[in-house]
Amino acid sequence: MKNKFYHYGDSFATCDSNEVIFSKYISENFNLEWIDRGFSGSSNYGIFSNIIKDLSNFKSGDKVLIGFTFFTRGEYIDKNDNLISTNIYYNDMGGTRVNDLSHQEKLGFDILDLKRRNNILDYLIDYSWDCYVKLFKYSFNPIISYLINIGVDVRYFYIKKDTLTIMNSNGMNNDKPYVNFLPDVEINLNGFYDFITMLQSYNWMKEESVHYTWNIQNKLANIFIKNW
Repeated sequence: MKNKFYHYGDSFATCDSNEVIFSKYISENFNLEWIDRGFSGSSNYGIFSNIIKDLSNFKSGDKVLIGFTFFTRGEYIDKNDNLISTNIYYNDMGGTRVNDLSHQEKLGFDILDLKRRNNILDYLIDYSWDCYVKLFKYSFNPIISYLINIGVDVRYFYIKKDTLTIMNSNGMNNDKPYVNFLPDVEINLNGFYDFITMLQSYNWMKEESVHYTWNIQNKLANIFIKNW
C-alpha cells in the first residue's frame, strides 16, 4: 500500500480551486498519496484534533507537514458543542477585534453574546503564552515525538511567530519570547523567520489565490522539497 503525505493547516494550506496547492506538488515529488487536512480558519487546537483523528492511520514511511497558525487564534464551543475557531471574532493579521458580525451572521454562525465573546478573546490575547505552552509543550510535543518514533517523517513550520503575552499581577501584559517546545524538525524556510515573512519577502502574498499570489505554488513546493 502506498505511503501517504498529510498536510495539516489553516487557510494557508489552501488556494484557489483553479490552482494546485503546494503540498500536492510535494507529495507527487515524493511519490506519496496526498491527504489534504487544510481547513480555512482552523486554530492550532483544531489542527491538533485533526492529527489525533488520523492517529490510527499513520504508518512508517508516511510524511506529515504541519503549518501552525497564529498563536492568538483559539477556539470555543458553540451551542451544539462544536469546536469553532475564534477567527470570526479576531483579525489575527491585524491584531484587532471584529465588531461588525453581519457577514458571519449571514453565513449562519451562532454569534456569541458580547460578554462570553470578550472573556474568551481576553484570555487568548492576554494569556497567549499560557495557551501556547499548554498546547505545544504538552500536546503537540508528545504527538510529534510519537510519530517520529514510529517512523513517520514529520516537518512543521509556523505561519507567524506572533508575540506571546502573559498578564502580570498588576494587570499589565508582559511579552514573552518565542520558545520552541517541539522536536527539532522545523523546516528551514530559506532562512526566513516564519512563513508570512518569507511570502512577503518574495511578494507571494497578494491575496489573489486565497492568501497567495497567482502561480507560485510550484515555486513554493520546491522550497519545501529542497529543505525537507
